This record gives sequence, structure tokens and C-alpha cells, in this order.
Amino acid sequence: MDDPVDQARPRRPRWRGWIQRTCRRTSRATALVAITAVGAAALANFAVAAHRRDGVIKACYDRRTGVVSLIGERRLRRTCPRGTIAFTFGVEGPRGATGALGPAGLAGAMGPAGADGATGPTGPFGPIGPMGLAGTDGLDGATGPTGPTGADGIDGINGADGADGPTGPTGPTGLAGSDGADGANGADGADGPTGPTGPPGADGADGADGADGPPGPAGPGADPDYIQVSDSTVQLAAAANAFQNVTWSTNGAVDGFTHTAGSALITAPRAGVFLVAASIPVASAPLGGGTATLCVAVNGANTTCQSMTLDATTMTRVIPLTTIVTAANGDTISIRFRGTSTNVRVQGSTDAMSVMTIVNVD
Repeated sequence: MDDPVDQARPRRPRWRGWIQRTCRRTSRATALVAITAVGAAALANFAVAAHRRDGVIKACYDRRTGVVSLIGERRLRRTCPRGTIAFTFGVEGPRGATGALGPAGLAGAMGPAGADGATGPTGPFGPIGPMGLAGTDGLDGATGPTGPTGADGIDGINGADGADGPTGPTGPTGLAGSDGADGANGADGADGPTGPTGPPGADGADGADGADGPPGPAGPGADPDYIQVSDSTVQLAAAANAFQNVTWSTNGAVDGFTHTAGSALITAPRAGVFLVAASIPVASAPLGGGTATLCVAVNGANTTCQSMTLDATTMTRVIPLTTIVTAANGDTISIRFRGTSTNVRVQGSTDAMSVMTIVNVD
């Protein structure tokens, strides 16, 4: 039946004509799904919301979802999005009588499954449930094998001795034993009085002569003993803050004293008092510095010492050392040297020798 429209107004396209145009744009199956999904009420709403002056409504149909969306009006899209079908239809006239219900359309094919959505965030932990009832006791397990015997325990403390029992009756007298061994001799008695003196015996033979004793000190006007030694070599400190002997390479005038060239010790010829005078040049390695100490020693024990602080230059300094010592026959006299670092040394040379003179003065 024709739509009841005003004859003065242009006739609006019939529903059948609209379906035919839609079918030309899409396949027949798609058109049937669109008619079923949209419905007459939806088309009426579209006509009211999107009426244009030319009486044409523009829309887009999504074949996957069956949704129809309008375009071309203010606040709407101008063109159809990708994947949809564009179509147009006229504004609907006055509502006609309700038509008979058409037959149900065929069920469309199931669309493809959509992709899995992203995993949502982990929800918060739920509250802890109430404690369950206690379970019944399980059956006793089988008895396990006997374990190995443990180590013996520590012995306990001995108990106190018990009280003595009563004395038993006296037994019968035993047989007489054999004689025992003789006892030890008693102590000697006191000496008797001294007898009269006998006649003198014959003289014995003379004994051998004893060894000569050490020489005594020189008497008044006697010639003194003396020695002079020197050295022109550089003697380095073997270790910091450790004493070492100064060696003497050359013997000068000697009378009575004993010294081996190249060694450090000078042996006194007899007991007495001796004047010791020494002059020792010292220096430091470049940029070294330190303190040099020289001592007169008797049998390795220091008696008199003299020190000098050296700067970082290599300038040679001379330490004078004079003292009087007492020595026995055979004692050794020496000069001992110490540096606060291994940069300090005895700086002997041909122009500045290390020299020591010893003379007895008693």
C-alpha cells in the first residue's frame, strides 16, 4: 500500500525502493540482515534526528555488527569509516498503518571469534577465611627400627666409703716364720782423739810454671800505645735505625794495638784508660735527608755518641767524636754508625777520609 503523503509534496521513496537500492550496494544477504537489525522504529528516529533540506539522509552500515550510523550532519562524521557501507534514503512521511509481521529471517552465520582482551590487573587478596575444624588424629605409624646403641655415659662420682664393720674374732696363732735378712750396718761412731805428729816427709818435685799474666799498666815515663786507622769509601746504612760498625781499610801508625785492615774492631794491648778521637764525614742521598749518629763502643756496647741532622742536599758534613774509655787487655774498640733512613751514609773519600786515633793515657 502506498504511503499516505501530501500530493503537493514530492513523493518519498517507498520502503521497497529503498531496499532495492540497498541491495544494489550490498549483497542480498547483507541487505536482509540490515533490514532486520535496523527496524522501522530506528529509521523513523534517524529521519527526525538527521533531516536535511534536500530530504536525503546519509548513513553507514557495519556488516559485522549490524549497526547503522548517521553521517553528514553537524557534530557527526563526514564520511563512512573503513569497513562500513554508505547508503542514503529519504525522510519518512507520516506513519502508515502497521503492516503484518513478516516472516523471521534466516539466522546469520556466526562471526569470527574476537581476539582475547588484555589481561586485567591482579585483584587484591580477599580476606582470610575462618580456620577450618581440626582434623581427626591419624593412625599411629609403624614402629621404626631400633637405633644404634649410644656411647657409654660418664662414670658417676664415687660414693662415700661405708662405715667400718665390727671387728671379727681373733684367728688362731700362725706358724713361726723363717729368720729375716740381716739389717743394714749402723752409723759410724765418733772419731777418736788425734794421735801424735809423725816425722816430716821428703820434699816433692817442683811443679810446672803457670801462664804469664796480662801486662800491667805502663809505668811513669813509659812509651804509650797508639793506633791510627782511616777509610776513604762510602758506607751505606744497611737498614734504617739500626747500628752497624764502621770499617777501616788502612792502618796508619800502630804501636801495641792490633787491627786487621778492612775490619772494624781494634784490640787493646793491655788494660788501661784510652783517648779515642774520630772524624767521620756523613751525607744524605739526593732529596733524602735524615739524621746520622756515631758512637764509640767497647766490646760492642756504645759509650759516647754524637748525632747530626742532614738536609735533603748531598752536602757532606763531618761529625767530630772525642771521648775517654776504660778497656781491659783484649777488649775491642770500634765506631758504630746509625741512620734514620737508608739515605744516610758514611761519605768517605780521598779528600775527606774517615779517621780514628786511639792512645792510652794512664
